[in-house]
Amino acid sequence: MYYDLNVPVTPETEPHLPRILARYKALGYGAVAVNYTVHGKLPRAPCTYQRTDSPTVPHQYTRLTVVLSDPQQNYGLNSANEIVRSYDLLAVQPTTERCFQMACQSLDIDIISIDLTADSRIAFPVRHGLVREAARRGIMFEVCYGASIGDGAMRKRVLGGAMFLSRICRGRSMLVSCGTGDIAGIRAPHDVRNWAELVGVPADHSRRCTVDNAALVVKRAGERAGGGGARGAAIVAIPGEGDEGRTHFTRDYIDLAV
Repeated sequence: MYYDLNVPVTPETEPHLPRILARYKALGYGAVAVNYTVHGKLPRAPCTYQRTDSPTVPHQYTRLTVVLSDPQQNYGLNSANEIVRSYDLLAVQPTTERCFQMACQSLDIDIISIDLTADSRIAFPVRHGLVREAARRGIMFEVCYGASIGDGAMRKRVLGGAMFLSRICRGRSMLVSCGTGDIAGIRAPHDVRNWAELVGVPADHSRRCTVDNAALVVKRAGERAGGGGARGAAIVAIPGEGDEGRTHFTRDYIDLAV
């Protein structure tokens, strides 16, 4: 079963969420995570997202992503926190080297999302030792392809950052997600695997980025919540090949020099 664990929910995209979910289903995805992003502090109230149970949409998990900028701040990111437990998946997006180190070594999280859209390279050194330590703890590193579609300068930026990260992770602890609320930017699983290979993930590991690693994230999230905290993470699909819709990802990258 194919996953996309980063379907952003914002005031702008929320009205279009039913159409976005239907698009994922049409392209062959079996599960997605609706992602709420906060900066610095946790939300004041638990997650209230109501999943849609319909054959026309994939299964939905809920995800909270916290942007980390101050390693001294107590973010309350632990499975005992009621707010954290109301979400199925917990991710962080570090913006400094200290926050990245903290995420790799000590935070009880599922995903480290790397922002590849900054004006320059990744904002902090991504050290092999820290990546290996996070991987041993079962944490996955996420890159998002959505921002690379369309804009030439952004495309080069995202591709460059993803290539750098793929050299370190080699696909073993890497997730590839869309990460955009633009329905036109969603790509089929087959094309996402092609994108992963384009940025250097070995062909025999590209399936991990959309199937196996995502399934491991969901499984670990259920274990982290003790089986009763995450509302949807107890439902874990066995990874397997599914129907793959076709989009036009190759055409997006015909001319990488643009």
